[in-house]
Amino acid sequence: MEEVGFRGFLGKRLIAKFGFAAGNAVQAAMFGLSHNVIGVYLSYGLIQAAGVFMITGIFGWIAGYITEKKAGGSIVPAWILHAIANIPVFTFLL
Repeated sequence: MEEVGFRGFLGKRLIAKFGFAAGNAVQAAMFGLSHNVIGVYLSYGLIQAAGVFMITGIFGWIAGYITEKKAGGSIVPAWILHAIANIPVFTFLL
């Protein structure tokens, strides 16, 4: 559902309104913030929260780039990449 919401809905609208660079950056930042940055900050501190934001934000930017520039607007490649990226998270961190 994250790909549908962030790349399929939000990203497309932001990119249409503000252009690719700004629209993709905003959807990526919102994607990063959506990954419980406040919870990480409260539990582990500022450095860890910044790390979560940076990693997920960069991933969001890459997924937006793939969706818009490499896959003709399709979210399927980003969806597959997201599923693969979640494997180590759920295997080793949880």
